[in-house]
Amino acid sequence: RPAPSLAGAEDVAFDSEGAVHVSAYYSSAVYKFDAQSGALLAVYGQGLVSGPVGIACDPSSGDMFVSSYRDDKVLRFTPGGAFVGVAAGADVSPDGEAGGAGGGGGF
Repeated sequence: RPAPSLAGAEDVAFDSEGAVHVSAYYSSAVYKFDAQSGALLAVYGQGLVSGPVGIACDPSSGDMFVSSYRDDKVLRFTPGGAFVGVAAGADVSPDGEAGGAGGGGGF
């Protein structure tokens, strides 16, 4: 398997199982790696995050919080990369119209 393009790697966080998650700004994705072998386990957030710059793990749920710089949001994902919802930030509709701050589901 070819190595992923971590264009603009910005931040690193470990999930509750010890895997490494790397936010990549120019790739607009998050990469999950096995901490021991370095093997790529998953790529997530594509089409959802826009310029991810920060990432953190909620130790109680294991969910990952990713800051999406270019659209002013913090998005929540499961440790496996499934999208949970918008945790904070601008509530933007699919057509790009801003609906106000504080959007998204009360996480």
